[in-house]
Amino acid sequence: MLSKININTRIIIICLTSLIWIFLYKLVLIDLDEIFPKAREIAELTFGLLSSVIASCIFYYIVVYLERKRMSKILFPSLNKRLKVFGIEAHMIKSELFKLNNKQYKNEKLLAGDIMNLCHKIKLSSIPPEIFGNPSYQASNWYEYFEYFFQSDKFHSSQLYNYINYLTPDILKELDNLQLSHFQSALHHYKSNPNLNDLSGLGGPFWLYLESLEKISKAELK
Repeated sequence: MLSKININTRIIIICLTSLIWIFLYKLVLIDLDEIFPKAREIAELTFGLLSSVIASCIFYYIVVYLERKRMSKILFPSLNKRLKVFGIEAHMIKSELFKLNNKQYKNEKLLAGDIMNLCHKIKLSSIPPEIFGNPSYQASNWYEYFEYFFQSDKFHSSQLYNYINYLTPDILKELDNLQLSHFQSALHHYKSNPNLNDLSGLGGPFWLYLESLEKISKAELK
C-alpha cells in the first residue's frame, strides 16, 4: 500500500501528522498532568524532533519540489516527444510487416501469434523494405534492418538516461529491457547459425520487443 504512494504525498502526510501532533501538544496536552514519569521531557523532545521534521519538509518543498516542478515544465514536453519516438519505430515495423502480407496496419492490438503469422514467409537473409527517413536507409538483410532500430533505441535511450531522475520506474524498466533485448540476443544467435533463417521462429521475442517500444511510447511524464 505504502509503495504505491509517491514521495511527495508521503512527505505531506509526515508533515501534516507532525503539525497536528505539535498543535495538539501545545494547545491540549501541555496542560495535563504527567501520566508517567518524565512524560513532559519526552514530549518536549518529541516536539523538538517533529519541529525539525517540519523544517525539513519546508526545505524539501522549496529546494526540491518547486525546483523539480520548474524543471518539469521545461523538460517534460521534450522528454515526452522522445518517448513517442519508440512508438513511431514500432508502428513503422508493423506497417511494413502488414504491407509484405498485402494488408494495411490499422493500429490494432497484436499478439505474439499475429507477429509469427506476419513473419511466416520472411527470410532473414532476404532484402527488407527501405526505411524512409532523412536520409533513407536500405538494409541488405533483415539483420541490418533491425540493427538500424536497435541503434536508434540505444541513442534515444542514452538521451533519456541523461534525465534519469525524472523518469518513472516503469520507463526505466522498459529502457533497460531494450539495451539488450531477448529479440536482439536471438537475432545474434540466428546470425551465427546459417540453418536458422526464418523470422517467424523469433515471433515471441520479436513481439516482446515491439511491446516494449509501445509501452515506452505510451508513458507520459507529468
